[in-house]
Amino acid sequence: MLSFVEGDVQKLITKVTGEIKTLKQKVNELEEMLHNTNTALLSSGGSAVRDLVLGCVTDALQISIGAMVRSADHESIGANQLQEARNALAAKQAELKKLEDQKI
Repeated sequence: MLSFVEGDVQKLITKVTGEIKTLKQKVNELEEMLHNTNTALLSSGGSAVRDLVLGCVTDALQISIGAMVRSADHESIGANQLQEARNALAAKQAELKKLEDQKI
């Protein structure tokens, strides 16, 4: 029973860790897109249009990045809680093993 629960906890930790990596990758992609947009707009020459578009793109990307960071923070908190549960489970398993050894 305990190994079944431990397996479930490990699966959740693995899933959360994967989701955090995916979010970090998406943030990197958005930052690269922002950089490419900045480069293209700066080289285009139309300062008024460039500033307007750049402001809109920057705001949109900052909102997206902020949402992803908040989501990653929540996932990280979840991963920490799962790790704590896993540690508690390991401690209980050690206690059970000790009791079983004492019975013998």
